[in-house]
Amino acid sequence: MSDKKVQIRPIYQELQDYLSQIPLPKYSYENLESHEIWERVNSAIDELQRITGNDFSKFKITAQIQYEGEQIIKVNIVVLRTAIHGLIGRLHGEYFPEEPRPFGGSPSTVISQTQSQEQTTNVNLILAFQEQLIQRLNDEKLTRPERSFLENVKEGLATVKSYAQLLQLVLSTAKALNLDLNMVKNALGI
Repeated sequence: MSDKKVQIRPIYQELQDYLSQIPLPKYSYENLESHEIWERVNSAIDELQRITGNDFSKFKITAQIQYEGEQIIKVNIVVLRTAIHGLIGRLHGEYFPEEPRPFGGSPSTVISQTQSQEQTTNVNLILAFQEQLIQRLNDEKLTRPERSFLENVKEGLATVKSYAQLLQLVLSTAKALNLDLNMVKNALGI
């Protein structure tokens, strides 16, 4: 085994360990605010570059800075996991191709799992909303405009596939029927 491989192996394992500690996100837009993880990944990348002389900077993690009353530094979890997974794959291909591929799956598997979880959450949300609509339509205290609003929203649910589309349906239906926010809230029972 070459001296370079011997030096790279601990970093290769370290990156795999970091990846295993980063939680799978429920949603593709979830962020990680714990800067220690991505700082350690970037440090490992710097060490790899010193050892190999190769440029691995495309795998470096760049945090986003956001101000909401205070400074928040964060990284998208899917982006973080994909970068680490990509670097591990590159190291495997260049230095350890004779060994079994770590994690068997690929970054697209992680993204697909995340998208699948999001779709399941959206379907559950829409079904729960539909149940609430049916219950509300049985309420005899509803005014005619409120009942009409709920019936129109119920009809439109067949085309809704996400939370954003559901919100759009509710808002556009309320606007089309000239309902104010209080009437919408009363119709929905909130």
